Amino acid sequence: MVAAAVTAEEAIARVIAVIADGGYLHQLERFAATYAAGGEEMFPVNPRDKTPLVSQYTASSDAEVIAGWWKRWPGALIGRRVPPDHLELDIDPRHGGLETWEELERRLGPIRIGRMLFSGRGDGGFHAEFLRPDWLPRVSRRGLDQWALEHEVGHPVLDKTGRQVRWTSGIDPLTYTHRYTIWPPSPHPDTGHPYRWEINGALVLPPQGLAELLVPVGAAATDEGGVDSVDVDEGIPLRDFTHSDSIADWVSETWSWREILEPQGWKLVAGDGDSDGSLWRHPEATQSHSASVRHGCLFVYSPNTVFVETEPDEPHGYTRFAAWALLEHGGDQRDAARAARTQKDRQASTGASAGPSANSSTGGSLSGGGKAGADKQQMSKPRLTLVRASSVRIDRPTWVWDRRIPVGGTTLMAGREGLGKTLLVCHLAAVLSRGMLPGFCQGQPTDVIYVGIEDDRSTVLVPRLTAAGADLDRVHFVDFPKGGTFSLDVDAVELTELAKSVSAALVVVDPLDSHLGPIDSHKKAEVQASVARLAELAQDVRCGALGLGHFNKSAMRDVLRKVVGSVGFTTAVRSVLGVGENPQDVDERLCVLAKANVTDQKAVGAVRFRPEKVFLDHPDGGYIDTARAHVLGELHGIDPNSILVDPEERSATASCKEWLQGYLKDGKEKLKKDIEEDSTYTPKVLRNARVQLKLIVNRDEKAKGRPSTWRLPGHE
Repeated sequence: MVAAAVTAEEAIARVIAVIADGGYLHQLERFAATYAAGGEEMFPVNPRDKTPLVSQYTASSDAEVIAGWWKRWPGALIGRRVPPDHLELDIDPRHGGLETWEELERRLGPIRIGRMLFSGRGDGGFHAEFLRPDWLPRVSRRGLDQWALEHEVGHPVLDKTGRQVRWTSGIDPLTYTHRYTIWPPSPHPDTGHPYRWEINGALVLPPQGLAELLVPVGAAATDEGGVDSVDVDEGIPLRDFTHSDSIADWVSETWSWREILEPQGWKLVAGDGDSDGSLWRHPEATQSHSASVRHGCLFVYSPNTVFVETEPDEPHGYTRFAAWALLEHGGDQRDAARAARTQKDRQASTGASAGPSANSSTGGSLSGGGKAGADKQQMSKPRLTLVRASSVRIDRPTWVWDRRIPVGGTTLMAGREGLGKTLLVCHLAAVLSRGMLPGFCQGQPTDVIYVGIEDDRSTVLVPRLTAAGADLDRVHFVDFPKGGTFSLDVDAVELTELAKSVSAALVVVDPLDSHLGPIDSHKKAEVQASVARLAELAQDVRCGALGLGHFNKSAMRDVLRKVVGSVGFTTAVRSVLGVGENPQDVDERLCVLAKANVTDQKAVGAVRFRPEKVFLDHPDGGYIDTARAHVLGELHGIDPNSILVDPEERSATASCKEWLQGYLKDGKEKLKKDIEEDSTYTPKVLRNARVQLKLIVNRDEKAKGRPSTWRLPGHE
């Protein structure tokens, strides 16, 4: 932890003063930096669903780290990790928390709170922060839940059949290793209203009677245990406890360790798998066990796993969500949260059982029941007929975008965030609307339909379409009922009719994985079945269907395997386009054809484009700062996977270029062999630097080994 420049209380006071003056309310990174200066460990949180954008266990008070995070996610909410010696209580009115709190004060007297903040939800929910008693090394909510039941406050927790399975007080203890808080003035995702400070004073211990209710049932207050843990396993059926806002909490509280570890080959060697003392063994382990469960978390002792090894003086436990994100999603918690939310929605809508590998309650697979199975049965009702091949008229493929986006088929365009996918799509929509895109619509202006939730229409999409020169009357956005979302599973038929009504040439779904419906986007069969609906639309309308996707954060150098979610995304579509940096020019972007079912992939060049700033006149005066894709032509003979540029490799290339310029500054030719021996760079980095510097390469065809020389251009 970085030494604090001020106290936490002083930092909060500064924030309160700035908020009161109306200062930089939309620059949350400045508030995060202020809190960090007070020694608080902060981290960025997704503004859409309050899931961590980085692991909460990497929370930092380092100003440079904070600045880097908010530069990457400028709209992130302010997450704060509870300090090890603090205890925070989350009072949730939706589950009877206010009733429980009032009853506590009626019996214990007014509870003094040193620090208190109100939720932006606006329902009276608040967080109360205390010093953590030294005699309370472990914390449990079971005793408080039992107390609330005995005093007839709080709420029952029901399972999916409506059966009461437990009681909750509506008050959740937060500690260093259990959950986190959102700090003011972050806006609440549901209401847009900011969290706000109510009390900022010196922290105090909680009342003795309240603290005693947090002692794990069956454990003495002086028991030794994990000093930074929340005990959640002592007989409380948390698998039915799902009131938390956080999808990470939902996973940790509804899935079992069996469901997470056994699909990865881990074996249970002691205990029931979830209770304290349960032991697990990694498939490649050489010892009797590799990990143990304590306080609901997994502590790993083996160095031969993807987990950080726990140490006696530095314990490192993983919640179920953190472990699942690491095992199934390479540590990408945003990707994991997206997949878990799909599972949670499916459970709510179909009655499916919980768990990362759970199917729907009626089958859910292509060959079974569930909606997909029911649809298949519906499709099979008409009597089957045979069609002779001789009666089918042969034809050549037609293209919305020549050899890249086929008519009557689906295309996936994937890339890293911020590299220009949406810019390129806006360019394609613009040139289609003017009849200028090479393909079957060239010379004939056509319409485009855009289904999307990630980018705002008025501030992002329409300015970019305008900058690209689109005929805005020919670009259509799909509106949903208030509070609803678009789902291919439900809305494909209606979207087909809308596309026919305007004779659309292209239907864009952005992002594709968020609009498939209540399916698991990491299950191949479910993804393929849902994408098939988009393909049916394209065939029925005779248009192209383009879905946008993201690259995951793995180190793989294969465009098709970098796509977030199941391999079903890349196997179900006719073509895959990848967008990334031009390895020969870091200021340029490339759109490469990574998969092609109906054309010669190698004959199709990569499209070069450069993001370009554009200033539009604002209707009320001034200007709007936006961007467009400036298409520069095609680049042939490039490996599609070369767009997966590693930032470290790019930095090494820049350094190598500088070294080569100094090494060759005398203008003389130097043998490649000597250059490689004298440099400290890898052959790949040297090659990239040579290409970017446009060095003159000569090869002696007559000499043994055909040695080559390099020299700087302009020194003939």
